[in-house]
Amino acid sequence: MYLAKADAGRRRTVRVGEPVVCELPETPTTGYRWQAQTDPALLRAIGDRYEGPTEPRGAGGMRIFTFEPLQPGPVLLRLVKKRSWSFQVTDTFDVQLDVAD
Repeated sequence: MYLAKADAGRRRTVRVGEPVVCELPETPTTGYRWQAQTDPALLRAIGDRYEGPTEPRGAGGMRIFTFEPLQPGPVLLRLVKKRSWSFQVTDTFDVQLDVAD
């Protein structure tokens, strides 16, 4: 399953073991990065990478997360955008996943 910024606030159905790929815009040079806040017993993070241009300097790209649902039931996929040294969140991305067998 593929999720993008437009999926924020939605409810989606996925199967146990089916990869959930989430792609969100990010400009790492600002210090603000997307970070996962999920229950690792329900949703295992299996990938986290950044893809973007090297020129011009400071250009934005995309943060790509991949998760694997581990058991049936509801699980909240939550990502927050913040600086690693700060508690201030500038953006959130929440999707309610209904995980089926």
